Amino acid sequence: VAPTLSVEKSAGVSSVSEFGGDVTYTVTVRNTSLESVTLTALVDDKFGDLDVEGSSCDLGDDVGETPVVLAAENASDSDTFTCTFVGAVPAGDPGVAHVNEVTATAVDDDETQVSAKDTASVGRTDVAPSLSVEKSAWVASVSEFGGEVTYTVTVRNTSLESVTLT
Repeated sequence: VAPTLSVEKSAGVSSVSEFGGDVTYTVTVRNTSLESVTLTALVDDKFGDLDVEGSSCDLGDDVGETPVVLAAENASDSDTFTCTFVGAVPAGDPGVAHVNEVTATAVDDDETQVSAKDTASVGRTDVAPSLSVEKSAWVASVSEFGGEVTYTVTVRNTSLESVTLT
């Protein structure tokens, strides 16, 4: 009987600004089969190989390291592996979600391979533009009968994107 896995992936936030930002993701791999399995790969379609030495997603499959073995579903010891990683969600249009998928791969003692996938979605929110305006007069005062005054108006875009003055 081939082994089975389940994977759950979640994002630490539901959205980032349209300019992107770092997001902490949590991945939980569960052995749902009746025999133990060894995790051999954990790969995200947008962020690449998550099996990085020293990270919480390190599967211990480098030379001299103990691999991550998940006990059978009905065993008394732990049958899950959970890790977190930070991924940079790129800038994008507001309302267009960034969706990424993680795939966990494992083998049983007969070298039968199994994999499972899950996705996480992070929305992008619109950021309103902002301006600063400065106005100054070239003279400090005019006579009581009035007079012409030259003014200088400076408008600065303080946003992270272009704006059109209307």
